[in-house]
Amino acid sequence: MKKSFFIAIIITLIIIAFAGNYIHQTRDIKVYDLSNRNYFPRISKAISEAKNSVHIVMFEMRYYPNNTNSSENALVQELIKAHERNVSIKVVLEGGEDYLGYDFISKQKQACAVLKNAGISVRFDPEGTTTHAKLLIIDSEIVIIGSTNWGEYALEKNYEASVMIVSKSLADDFEKYFNKIWFSSEDAECLATDEPDEKCMSIADIMSNKDYCDGRLVSAQGLVEDMKTKTSKSGNIYTTFDLILESDSINIFMWGEPELEDGDNITVIGVYRKEKKVGQYSFYNEIEAEEIEATNVEHDNLN
Repeated sequence: MKKSFFIAIIITLIIIAFAGNYIHQTRDIKVYDLSNRNYFPRISKAISEAKNSVHIVMFEMRYYPNNTNSSENALVQELIKAHERNVSIKVVLEGGEDYLGYDFISKQKQACAVLKNAGISVRFDPEGTTTHAKLLIIDSEIVIIGSTNWGEYALEKNYEASVMIVSKSLADDFEKYFNKIWFSSEDAECLATDEPDEKCMSIADIMSNKDYCDGRLVSAQGLVEDMKTKTSKSGNIYTTFDLILESDSINIFMWGEPELEDGDNITVIGVYRKEKKVGQYSFYNEIEAEEIEATNVEHDNLN
């Protein structure tokens, strides 16, 4: 027992000795656990109370137009509210290296567009560099760092490990780190997915060009069939249905509960995925709808 206790003391002293070179050791430091579901409420509150600045470096940031109650949307909206009360907001996002795929950057640009449309400064990191950091610095005093991205899985489902550290001296060091990335990054162009790709403008186009249309903004028109509305494990409402035009059909997914019923004639605009993996499940030939419009075409002309 005494031997084990002695060994534990020695190990602790060694750790402290090495850590002393890297960790700010003052009585003023406060550390908060932001693991898993602790992250969202504390971050939301910290941004809502920001007085001067919020600087962010984020590998993945998502915004879902049809899922207004999601945590990731709420955080983006908190940034917009902070901007509206004259807090300086600067955001650096991963711009999307080739290996990340078109789908990654198209989603990243959606969140980027929401922020830029609100007047917030957003930059994409330097090309050829993957910026995997998940960092916030608030009022040059609060540092939030860890594994948590601003996406549905990170905020609502995954095991994540992050901390919030209140320390002026640590925040000063991370501001220098942020500025190095900020000044090496370029102003984000994030409106490229506003219009559907001209090669993916119908169910037939998409199904005959699956590889090309995969991950792109597409448009498809047809009749609603087999509509189902459900609630996810995290409490979010979503709707699925088949969109059918003559002999062609495609699966539709959207957040929320639209005012639709089987037989409605509509046009769907959204991102097409040849294969989408959610946990252990795979879904094929699906459009995640961003916009749905009634189509002025008689049903008889579609059959």
